[in-house]
Amino acid sequence: MPKFLRFTATWCGPCRVAGPVIEKVASERGVQIEVIDIDSDPDTADRYNVMAVPTLLAVDDDGVELSRLVGLQLEPTYRDWMQRHLTA
Repeated sequence: MPKFLRFTATWCGPCRVAGPVIEKVASERGVQIEVIDIDSDPDTADRYNVMAVPTLLAVDDDGVELSRLVGLQLEPTYRDWMQRHLTA
């Protein structure tokens, strides 16, 4: 199963909207989301070339990026994206 990373920032309005939606979708699927604040952990943001928040990544066991969603999305988009990775 992939690991999911959610890049965010305290000052980011869209992040505050996306966070609860992403957590709800993850909870429905029994998935943990690792939340990374780009200001507190800029090295991880740089490692994954995160240029905008919110950004949601799916990574494999080695930390290799499988795919990403950038920006505020609708709940069905998060649900479909996450489900694709859980059934792959």
